[in-house]
Amino acid sequence: MNYFEENPHIAMIMYARNILRNWIESEEAFQWARLFGTVFIKILEDGQARGDVRKDINMRLMNWIYHGGIRQMTLSWLYRPDSFKLTDAAEGYAEAIYAAVKCPEPAAFMCPYYEDESSKNKGAKAKSKKALKAG
Repeated sequence: MNYFEENPHIAMIMYARNILRNWIESEEAFQWARLFGTVFIKILEDGQARGDVRKDINMRLMNWIYHGGIRQMTLSWLYRPDSFKLTDAAEGYAEAIYAAVKCPEPAAFMCPYYEDESSKNKGAKAKSKKALKAG
């Protein structure tokens, strides 16, 4: 996003002109397009290897979602550059993508016999206590 803000002509070539032939006309835009196409997948694969990213995601689909979102944000910015800063959208977008791919947190274990007044399952706990006393 920072690069595009500093080089709007490259952003225009990459996103506003949607034909690959136009990318090839600018070697810099073509190299950025190739790099963008592989870096995100590498990040996801590294995350999977560390156990941070779900293994059940479709990499190609997630790549399309990621790059499609960047394309849409960049086009909105190119057409209305005074409406927002492209770099201001980057952190929220990255967090949204991470929320979609991250491994779910393991459920915290809670003993069913532990007395917790804020629990929504008070009736079940009361029955469990009676069962323990009876047994």
